[in-house]
Amino acid sequence: MPRRPNAKQAPTEPVRPGAERTVDSATQSRRGRGLDAKAQIAHLQTAFENELWGPGDRSATDAPSGRIRRRTWQRLYVPWRRAIRDRAAAQADLMAVIWSALGNATFRKLLKTALALAVALVVGWGPVQRLMQTTSVEAIVNARLITLRAPIDGEIAAAPGSLSVGAALAPGASLMKIVNRRADRARLDDLRRSMGRLEDERAVIEVKLESARGLHAEFVAQTLQFQDGRVRQLEARAAEIKSELAAARARQEETAATLQRTAALESRGAQTRAALDRAQRDNEIAVQTIAAGEQRLKALEVELQAARSGYFLGDSYNDRPRSAQRADELQQQIAELGAETRQRQIRLARLTAELAEETSRFNDLAEADIAAPSSGSVWEVLTAPGEEVRRGQELARMLDCSSAVVTATVAESVYNRLRVGQPVQFRFREGGAELEGRVVHLTGTAAAPANFAIAPSALVREAYRVTVAIPALAQSPTCNLGRTGRVVFGNASGTAAAAVK
Repeated sequence: MPRRPNAKQAPTEPVRPGAERTVDSATQSRRGRGLDAKAQIAHLQTAFENELWGPGDRSATDAPSGRIRRRTWQRLYVPWRRAIRDRAAAQADLMAVIWSALGNATFRKLLKTALALAVALVVGWGPVQRLMQTTSVEAIVNARLITLRAPIDGEIAAAPGSLSVGAALAPGASLMKIVNRRADRARLDDLRRSMGRLEDERAVIEVKLESARGLHAEFVAQTLQFQDGRVRQLEARAAEIKSELAAARARQEETAATLQRTAALESRGAQTRAALDRAQRDNEIAVQTIAAGEQRLKALEVELQAARSGYFLGDSYNDRPRSAQRADELQQQIAELGAETRQRQIRLARLTAELAEETSRFNDLAEADIAAPSSGSVWEVLTAPGEEVRRGQELARMLDCSSAVVTATVAESVYNRLRVGQPVQFRFREGGAELEGRVVHLTGTAAAPANFAIAPSALVREAYRVTVAIPALAQSPTCNLGRTGRVVFGNASGTAAAAVK
């Protein structure tokens, strides 16, 4: 190891700025060039001298500043020269050992054998890994076909320009329209006529109802006026009877006084018995007159109380006047007209609901818009604008990209180890990220569903067929239909167990 210079030798000697940069630059130059040890030392010495003195300064080495620079140069340069010389000696010893080993034939054979094994391992690792997996032959991206049928009879209207094979479709996109000009609308017209008649009847009833309400108000006013007049009349008669009673009481007091005097005179013999009888008679008549007046007053008060309550008592007329009876009749008529109005309103509400339902039904029969049920693309067009179609007739087929799956064929040994729900990994043949999925259908040698765009029976290299769901493919804006890839089946723990390529 190079010996570090002692810092106590020149504690006050300044180090020229840039000297450390010179060492770094010399070191970088030495490392960047393939020079031997002697050339590196010579190159480093020249670099130190050029950096310390510069052009024209070499003659000034005897000056005080030159001596300081020289001592600084020696303190920086000498350790580097020793380190380079020691490293070169170590490298020479190592190369000697290596050349000595290479000169041994046994060592060379072992080295060649190790290199050959390493190359064979690197080159054959991929095929060996695939051989360790149970593989099949084919795996292809597939999707289901949706057949669009005519919901009604009619004529195909002009289709939009996007209705062409391969056109991309968004969910709800309109494909074509069917118009049925011969749709039955008899029920719809009957409902509208019935609603028109009910509207007319309700308008007439409302007019009658308003008229009845006006007449009823007039007769009620007449009844109130009659009641008020009758009450005043009865009150006047009551006042008259009370006056008669007052007069009768006055006469009775007079007859009572006359009877008392006549009885006193008759007892003394100053009056005759006949005069006494007349006085008694007159007094009794006065008393009965008062009693009769009181009874008439009571009867009049009863009649007055009934009149104030709206009922009228009498011998020559009914308990209610004609205006009140007519008001009662109009009130009953108003109630009947109101009931008829409500009945027609209920019928109108029911007919309105039936009309809305029938209108919807007629619209469904008269015109139908064929829309895409999911995202996908047009696979096949089976009709043309202006063509007459029947209900249930096939119009077009579209590729359902939301149900994209992978159809694969596997060997029997692989098929017998698979289970529905088993995890898988799929990768396209040209590469890319691995997509997670699961086994959803094991058809084996049986016929697979016939609504696939690519019939599984077209995969003929192996007889056992498997359907794999890949959510990433279903979420992709493009179906990737027909692209091949590689499916790796996982066991219960999710590790790779078998592969399809």
